[in-house]
Amino acid sequence: LLDLPPLFKKEKNYRIWEMISGVFGNIKLFYSPEDEDYTDFQRYIANVIEVQKNRLGLETREHDSEDEIKLRALVIANSYFCEDKEVNKTLAKMYKDNLGELDPEMRQAIMRAKMRETDEKIFPDFLKMYKKEHSPEIKDDLLYVMAGTKNHNKDLAGLLKKPEVVRPQDHIYLLAFMLRNYYTHKV
Repeated sequence: LLDLPPLFKKEKNYRIWEMISGVFGNIKLFYSPEDEDYTDFQRYIANVIEVQKNRLGLETREHDSEDEIKLRALVIANSYFCEDKEVNKTLAKMYKDNLGELDPEMRQAIMRAKMRETDEKIFPDFLKMYKKEHSPEIKDDLLYVMAGTKNHNKDLAGLLKKPEVVRPQDHIYLLAFMLRNYYTHKV
């Protein structure tokens, strides 16, 4: 199975990459950051996505097709998993306090990069923004990004007991996001 993804490095079709990324996602379930070969798996993914990362760049371009826009987001998400410092640094520089000014296709990636770049010091700011935000899309992005924390897991789990902050109908999303985060398993 791991022999196949490198054969598609130059593939431009988003649907193909969606399946490849799904394979990566399923394999990630068997790894934790504490595993010896975790960094080998990160390097493997970084190698597979490198051609697309270079081809697409990190910013949406005016002439991009829908496939290219979606593929860029997918490549950036995999770069995030690979802890690509250059990608993270570039995306963090794109951050704006007014989240509505960020490209909606890139907003989550930019916010995640900012979270990592600040060693999660921005988490309390994101929580304040979440409490005040009216846009459901931005609230969803904030919840997703906050759920990726390594250091604020008790704060995050505590939100499940605060329906005035996270609406009960959004608890399932928060819980699902938390289950995907290795570090929240210990709470």
